[in-house]
Amino acid sequence: MWEDEIVAVRDVPGIHRIPLSPACIAGMSILDDRTVTLADLAVCLGLPPLGRDMPARLLLMSDQEKVAGFVVEDRISRIEASPENVLPMPEYLKTAVVGSCVLHASELMPVININALFGRIQKADREPAMAEFVVPSAAPTDIESVKSVRVFSAGQQVFAAPAAGLEEESFPPGRITKLSLIPPYVKGVAPHDRKVFPLIRLAQLMKLPKAGMESAMIPADLSGAPFGFLVDEDGGTQFSRDFTIEPLPPLAQSLWVPTAARHHGALLPLIDLGMLMSPRHSDIGVPLPDRYHPDSQFPDQFRKEEVVVAEFSLLGARHALPRAEVEDTVPFKPYRSVPNVQPIVAGVAEHKGELLPVLDLATVFGRRSLAQPEWKMIVVRNGDFRALVITESYYGERRLPVDQQRVVPIVLPHSVVYGCYPDKDVVRLILNVEALAVHFDLSLVKSFLGALSKEMQEAPAEIVPALLPEEYMVGEPVVSATVPKGAVAIGADTERLKAEEAAPARQDAEIRVTEEARAETEQAELARREVEDQAGADDAERLRQEAEARSRKEAAEEQARIAAEAQALQEADERERAEEAARQQAAEEERLRLETEERERLEAEARAEAERIELARREAEARSAAEEADRLRQEAEERSKNEAEEHAAEAQAGQEAEERERAEEAARLQAAEEERLRLETEERERLEAEARAEAERIELARREAEEVVREAETIARAGDTEVRGAGVSEAGEEADAEERVRGSVAAETAIREVRREHELPAAVSAPRSAITPAADEPRPKKSRLIAVLIAVALIVLFYLLGDFRKAPVEHAVREEPAAAAGRKVPAPKAEIEEPLVLKVPKGTVMDTEVYEVRKGDTLWHISKRFTGNPFNYPRVAKDNKIANPDLIFPKQKIRIMFEE
Repeated sequence: MWEDEIVAVRDVPGIHRIPLSPACIAGMSILDDRTVTLADLAVCLGLPPLGRDMPARLLLMSDQEKVAGFVVEDRISRIEASPENVLPMPEYLKTAVVGSCVLHASELMPVININALFGRIQKADREPAMAEFVVPSAAPTDIESVKSVRVFSAGQQVFAAPAAGLEEESFPPGRITKLSLIPPYVKGVAPHDRKVFPLIRLAQLMKLPKAGMESAMIPADLSGAPFGFLVDEDGGTQFSRDFTIEPLPPLAQSLWVPTAARHHGALLPLIDLGMLMSPRHSDIGVPLPDRYHPDSQFPDQFRKEEVVVAEFSLLGARHALPRAEVEDTVPFKPYRSVPNVQPIVAGVAEHKGELLPVLDLATVFGRRSLAQPEWKMIVVRNGDFRALVITESYYGERRLPVDQQRVVPIVLPHSVVYGCYPDKDVVRLILNVEALAVHFDLSLVKSFLGALSKEMQEAPAEIVPALLPEEYMVGEPVVSATVPKGAVAIGADTERLKAEEAAPARQDAEIRVTEEARAETEQAELARREVEDQAGADDAERLRQEAEARSRKEAAEEQARIAAEAQALQEADERERAEEAARQQAAEEERLRLETEERERLEAEARAEAERIELARREAEARSAAEEADRLRQEAEERSKNEAEEHAAEAQAGQEAEERERAEEAARLQAAEEERLRLETEERERLEAEARAEAERIELARREAEEVVREAETIARAGDTEVRGAGVSEAGEEADAEERVRGSVAAETAIREVRREHELPAAVSAPRSAITPAADEPRPKKSRLIAVLIAVALIVLFYLLGDFRKAPVEHAVREEPAAAAGRKVPAPKAEIEEPLVLKVPKGTVMDTEVYEVRKGDTLWHISKRFTGNPFNYPRVAKDNKIANPDLIFPKQKIRIMFEE
């Protein structure tokens, strides 16, 4: 509380308890010669009252009012609080007397509005002020807008919640401040991000069977209100690609658990935290009975025609369902429990792609099933109602004739039981699963306990745990002694059941008797209640009179006691004054001690804070120095790296240029080779064409020569005849004969030459006998025309022969350069390179005078090895006129020399 709101802090002279006074009144005391009433501050805040023997002090609020102030424990200290450390209390926990907190030494201290509390006491408003525990402006979450969820575990179960409003990181709870008059699921408050966060125990709020570790706090902002949700483990945020949202069946839905998120195959109930934190909204929604529309025909068929039921085992006893409502039986499958549902709903499970509620009908009989893997599940359908019913075993179908069908002679609401039928010495119930699930409550269970079979009542608790508290349990129903052990009494005696089985025709009459008996029973019950009400009124009057007498007696005793106390006060006044001085001295010493301790504590905290600041400063300086050293080192490394990259880039560029030049040279050589081949091909084709043309000319000449020869022979034969007839002179004949012989020889020689050169067939040349006459034959006379024709033929042949011989010579001449170009010219021998020179400082110890470059060496490494400084490589490159320092080759020689 604020110091300026209190008039004074004083010692309590003595408190006298007032009988029958409210708990918030500590008693009466004499203060400054006036009697005042003192209030107990702890009780006004909802805390346990101050002990009678505990030392106390008075917080004086008024010098004039009848109620002077509040009594507190004798432990009061003073602290300084800066405005930034005063934090508002969240609306969820704010009350009329506690509206803010002070953050001191990482701990929250609620600030009491002492003036408001004093005003409530003066107005006799003695009930402690309480918060509303409601999130302002809370509204259900729009599931369509959920794009991410937060996965967490609470109560050893995994859940999910919309991630909107939740901080990304979770934190340990830290120092927790307890508060009074808060629900048990609120653990207290803790500071975070300069706000006051109520710590909500999710497992306890959701009424989970196990509490969990609550080792992490997930900060949240719900409609502007801060909350810290305590969970066992934070699973982080999952986005829409990692999960899907599915609606829960109506039986498993609630306002704050309407859907479930499927994440990696697991089904996680999706918690609407805003609705969870606003319990006053929990009743909003469509009533459960209006969300299902059953359409079973069994009630119309029962007791009118033969029906078929399906029998199953429950708590060791056999029961039945209408066969038409049994859709299928499946092996027992794991299910996921869902919070905030009726006990009959064990959870939800997937069946053929649909989420169905899993029902445990044992809860109808006040028990719970401990399912085993070998059990089964019955798929029940009634209209749009579908569910999985846990059963120990499934026995199959059974037909019930009309004479075996019975009504249940007990009044049960909502037709939760269709009827019953006898089975040897017991009676089996036909259950309406839809009505049992939709209208389930504890009163229904209490009504049903009267219909339990003995084996179910006697089932051991470790097999079927009890659902109801002991006050709801009833004893065994009374069974006739003539009924064998194990028979069931369901409100009708065994004799009537036997009579019904033996005489079905009397059934209607017995029903009327039963109804009359029920009416009589109801009238008797009404009369009994009236008698009890009358007796209760008499008892109330008697008790009132006794209370008045007791009050008068207590008032008289109280007056006597007050008088005795007043006398004792007067007698003890002197003694109290003496004791008061000693007490004041002791109180002053205690106050000084507390002030000294507080001052020492504050000084220690100040020293610790100064040391922490100094340590932080030193750490910051060390961190800055380390960062500066790292920066310089990184800059040096970056420079070295950049230089190395530049050299590597230059080397790469040089290598690429050489490769490009080599590629260009290879391309030029390839183009030259291709051009040479093209020219050779063209030349070869031209020569082949010329040869073909030449062959054609030769063939034509041969034919012309043959034609000329034939004409010459023809003319010769004609000339001989004319010569012999004309009688030419002997001298002329001799000259003509010589000319003819020379022409024949020349013609024959020309023909042989043509044959030899061109491989003419032998048929081309004329027979020698046709050209040269026999020696003994007289030589015919030739005319000048024959000589001219022969001469022309010879001239043509010699001309053609000269052209033909000249072409091969030219061809050979042309091919000679090409052949010479095709021959490989031996490469000139490589010049012997001079060794590179590396100058080192004088006095450097050298292990060799000439270093041979190895594969992988660079001028950087060689400079570092011999000169001690790798950055000398540019000088080495410059001294040796190396354009690219990275282009050195293995087996190059480097002469090591001392600098001049």
